[in-house]
Amino acid sequence: MANTFRRFSVAFSKMSKNAKSAPTDSTTTLADFLQTTKKEYLEAIQETPSRGGEWTVVMGNEAGDLDTMASSIAYAWIESEVHRRPTVPLIPIEREDLDLRAENIYALKQAGISKPREQLLFLTDIPQLKDQDTSFPSQRFALVDHNKIKDRYIHNNPDARVVAIVDHREDEGLYKETALPRIVLPCGSCCSHITASILPSQDKPSGINVTIPRELATLLLCGIMIDTDGLRPGGKALQIDRDAAATLIPISTYAQTITPSLFSTLNSGTKPNGNAVYDEKSMKDLASTLSDKKTDLSHLGTRDLLRRDYKEYDYRVEWLPGAPKIRLGLSTIPVPLKNWAREGTVEKEILLWMKTRGLHIHGAITSFKEKPKKKDKEASVKGKEKEKKGKARREQVWMVVDPAIFENDEQANYSSEGRKIDLEVLSQKLFEDLEKDVSLKLAAHQLVLNKNGVLPSGVNIKVYHQGDPTPTRKHTAPLLKKILTEKASEVAPNGEGSQANGSSPLAQM
Repeated sequence: MANTFRRFSVAFSKMSKNAKSAPTDSTTTLADFLQTTKKEYLEAIQETPSRGGEWTVVMGNEAGDLDTMASSIAYAWIESEVHRRPTVPLIPIEREDLDLRAENIYALKQAGISKPREQLLFLTDIPQLKDQDTSFPSQRFALVDHNKIKDRYIHNNPDARVVAIVDHREDEGLYKETALPRIVLPCGSCCSHITASILPSQDKPSGINVTIPRELATLLLCGIMIDTDGLRPGGKALQIDRDAAATLIPISTYAQTITPSLFSTLNSGTKPNGNAVYDEKSMKDLASTLSDKKTDLSHLGTRDLLRRDYKEYDYRVEWLPGAPKIRLGLSTIPVPLKNWAREGTVEKEILLWMKTRGLHIHGAITSFKEKPKKKDKEASVKGKEKEKKGKARREQVWMVVDPAIFENDEQANYSSEGRKIDLEVLSQKLFEDLEKDVSLKLAAHQLVLNKNGVLPSGVNIKVYHQGDPTPTRKHTAPLLKKILTEKASEVAPNGEGSQANGSSPLAQM
């Protein structure tokens, strides 16, 4: 392994001499690092499963977005190349799901990762994941872009521990004794935390002479640009995001695309004034290209949309009879319901997805902008400073299912702890508490699903307009946790009792 690390470092040093190269899609040393690491890790866990314990596995969240993918790749490279610790990035999606995000494919290509299906490690590649009772082959986990490990990785894995966290979401307060670093702070993109706190620089001497691959800087830059809308003023971007982008641009493959004056400023380590990076044409073009690829979903069907940006949560619901374990799924879909939710079809697709995933509750949250009205377009042409881009909108579709309707269906993946629930009690509390939330401002949608009775009894469904489009899934997911676990806090005062399974110390953290 040490020889492999030295071979990578020499290659990186040679690559850094060509500072003016344009963005490239050729196979690069970063791609070689990923493919070699994947190969060595799989050989280790297949030949001698215990050797998996020699590795740290870095995982982003299960939505598999660009920010989470870039952060995990970057963290694994830093651990391997700078700190000489065998580390592999695991992309926590199935290989077939990679094509659901065109923006990921584009950014990976700009970073020289032109054959990601072969070069990246997916859930599909881990043989131990094919059997739910087989323990995961590694015990050291680094979490990026989320801060709570999924049960599957710690089930029957008593030595499992989270050794690092880098995230920008709500802090669940876990792994404080084992995670170092443990960074859970607000920012627009997790890639910004990686750049500011983890990536080696002159300000943070690592003690090891290592050059950052320009392709890696490019990948991190793409993650920041897509999650902050190109560092748009008044948007998600914070100063840490602007500073991170300023650090990455001069060492990325986009260095030659910016104006000489901005390059000189950034290359000297000086932070630019105001919105200089946001106003830079090449950065606007990059952000626009990533956004266009992200929002062009015309080729995807309903099932693809449901799984494209999807997250899953398990909670022990103490206020339901028998305290069952409830599984919740949330899908974020960046197109309006009217574009894909044909009555009679969408209900069946959601129900099939819930059966496959073993879900009791599923929420589909749409996020989009209305096309500007004609008078707004005319006004912008007549001299208004800010062009009208259309109002932001969100909608929500919620379905609650009693697993009993799938009693004799072998494809239904419900755990023994979640097969019996009180559907009406669960549905009533869920819908009432969602409707009471003052931030979401939910109102009944004009689209009525199941009006022709296509769903069986044992299924409840509601569709809403979200009055305030500002709250995202980052608001809705913690709200759902509160709804499902609020009475359980009497049993677990620290609020961390959900997802306990007793198979690992992590399950109790």
